[in-house]
Amino acid sequence: MDSLVDLWSSLTALALAITIPMVIAVVVLLVVRHFVCWYWKLNEIVKLLARQTEILELMDRRMAAIEWRYTGQSATSLAAPTPPAPSMAPPR
Repeated sequence: MDSLVDLWSSLTALALAITIPMVIAVVVLLVVRHFVCWYWKLNEIVKLLARQTEILELMDRRMAAIEWRYTGQSATSLAAPTPPAPSMAPPR
């Protein structure tokens, strides 16, 4: 029975010896990551890029609507444009 208690206490000590440094390492990494993101303003850059993407998508939709209104064709139409009719005027 004493050997079983000794085994359990040694396993508990081993688990604590592994778990505590891992938890400390994770906390340190999270703190360092937060500092790096703050220093380089990465979170703000991500927000600005997301906003920029939204604005560009809105502009693209508006331009497509304008083009559709004036030409009757989609801006992303895959059909080749029809060539102009040849001029019947004699060459100069």
